[in-house]
Amino acid sequence: MLFGKRNLKEQTEKILEYLGEIEGYIRRDRNSFSTNEEVRFTPELQKVYDKIVHIGTLLQEKREEDQGVNGEMLLVLEKISDGNLQDRVQQKTSDPYIQYVATSLNNLSDKLQKDFNDMIAVLKEYERGIYKKSLDESRMRDGEIKELIKGINSLKNAITAMLGENFRHGIELERASETLIDKMYHILEASGEQTKMLKNASEEIALITQKARQSTENTTKMQQSSLKVKDSVAEGLEYTSKTVQAMDEINEATNAINEAIEVIDQIAFQTNILSLNAAVEAATAGDAGKGFAVVASEVRNLAARSTEAAKTIKDLVAKATEKADEGKEISDHMINGYKELSNNIDGTITLIEDTTRSVQEQVSSINTLKKTLDMLNQRTEDYITIAHTANEVSVNVSEISKTISKNVNLTEFEGKEEILREQKEKIEAEEAEHV
Repeated sequence: MLFGKRNLKEQTEKILEYLGEIEGYIRRDRNSFSTNEEVRFTPELQKVYDKIVHIGTLLQEKREEDQGVNGEMLLVLEKISDGNLQDRVQQKTSDPYIQYVATSLNNLSDKLQKDFNDMIAVLKEYERGIYKKSLDESRMRDGEIKELIKGINSLKNAITAMLGENFRHGIELERASETLIDKMYHILEASGEQTKMLKNASEEIALITQKARQSTENTTKMQQSSLKVKDSVAEGLEYTSKTVQAMDEINEATNAINEAIEVIDQIAFQTNILSLNAAVEAATAGDAGKGFAVVASEVRNLAARSTEAAKTIKDLVAKATEKADEGKEISDHMINGYKELSNNIDGTITLIEDTTRSVQEQVSSINTLKKTLDMLNQRTEDYITIAHTANEVSVNVSEISKTISKNVNLTEFEGKEEILREQKEKIEAEEAEHV
């Protein structure tokens, strides 16, 4: 802006405006400010304005210089917070306070890097199984890093103690597992012999049981057959009794037939007499009685045949009566024989029942013995299974103990040589004691 007239008031306001921009820049309300070369000032004000411009230029240069150092410090701090201790503040500044802060930050990074590198080196030794180095706890007066150093040293001491115990226990466990494997081998061998003996005994018992069951089945069949025979005898006795009764009824019937035959004989005799009388009367009547004579002759023939038939029937009835009497006598003998047979069968059934009961008791005893043997065999198999499992466990324990001893043996820690010497002396003392 050009001033035609050198108005003091306007020039003063312009200088104040420029000072306001510088003030806003210092307060960081604005990022930059600029001068206007077109402004015309009086010589006195021009000197003031030039001085103010020089100060503004110095302020801009100072800020740019400080911003570079501050930016690097912020980046270094951010990387330190991310765990990276490699970067340093490279730029310089004329501000002694900011430069002191930058130098202190670099020194802090150097110290932290050295401390952490020492820790990492010790931890890498631990990673390789070497637990002999410790960190100097006096390098830090206090604070979390000192606690971290103490923690690493404590970790080393704890791991050393644990490795010593593991090494000692691994050696003892390896020896104990070898002894256990040897004992389990003898147990398995003895269990195998016992199983074989029990198996043979079970086979013998099974054979005896089979024979006893066959005997029981046979006696049961004999008992059933005897019962059937007894039933048949009872049925035969019943049928024989019915036969005797039928024979008595036949005798009664034959007696009734004989009586009927007597009546028939009498009727035939009377009929014959009547036919004779009729023939006499027909002869007396002459021709008128010829037809009647023929009838009388036929009646007489019928009476003769009736008499002959009655005689035949009477003979048959007599024979039937004789046979019925013989059948009755035979039936009586059969009844006595059935009764005696029934008594004998009852005795046989009783004997069979006693034998069956005795065989069943023997089978029950044999079954009990077989169950006992089976249970003993099962227990033995369980023991063998347990022994196999224990043997596998002892083998696994032996392998684990060897692995533990091998792994611990690959490490280096304080007191390892002393443990080896103690275990060697202990083994030599035990061997001398057994000898």
